[in-house]
Amino acid sequence: MGSRLDHMSRDQKTGSLREVLLLSCRCYGHLWFVSWSCSSSVFTMSLTESQASAVETAEKVSSVLSVVGAAFIISTFLLDTNFRKPINRLVFYAAWGNLFANVATLISRSGIRLGVTSSLCQFQGFLIQW
Repeated sequence: MGSRLDHMSRDQKTGSLREVLLLSCRCYGHLWFVSWSCSSSVFTMSLTESQASAVETAEKVSSVLSVVGAAFIISTFLLDTNFRKPINRLVFYAAWGNLFANVATLISRSGIRLGVTSSLCQFQGFLIQW
């Protein structure tokens, strides 16, 4: 059985690659354009407002699920002494970092809209870098 890519022309494959790259982009509120290279050419594609909104919605939904998972890990570690082993401690600390990063992704483009000197944007940057 051949893959779907076996039956596509080069232009169709390049278009599929663009779609995959576009869908796999996860930028913390800074999604204004996506650039990629194909052979020796560089393509730049601006997102429409509806596309940016769709990416933002997907980002927020996945962030909420991740926040719930991190909260479960943290609460399980704190409430049940059977989970307080060295390997679980590592997961516990990683969950805090994940929680902070996902709160920053929930802020999404709101920080940028207020300006890079706004306290919300600064807080978002702190959460991502911590």
